[in-house]
Amino acid sequence: MRLASDPAPAKAPMVLIHGDADGVRLDHISEVFRSKGDEIFGDLRPRSESRLAILPKTHSTLMDKLDVIVPIVNDFLDAHPMTQ
Repeated sequence: MRLASDPAPAKAPMVLIHGDADGVRLDHISEVFRSKGDEIFGDLRPRSESRLAILPKTHSTLMDKLDVIVPIVNDFLDAHPMTQ
């Protein structure tokens, strides 16, 4: 059963930014990322257009990490869709 908040049905790529000390388990975040189609290791086939960033030593202080987050978001927004 899928919950209404389950991101898998969404067709658009997502960028997931998470602090390693946040209240959501890291295995849950990685499962959400996998549900967006990126369970590929290395360069075995084209990667998902979604992105995952886990920031070290971070818990609800993401706004203090703008020097890291802004380039991640800009790269995500500037990316060209992959052809498969």
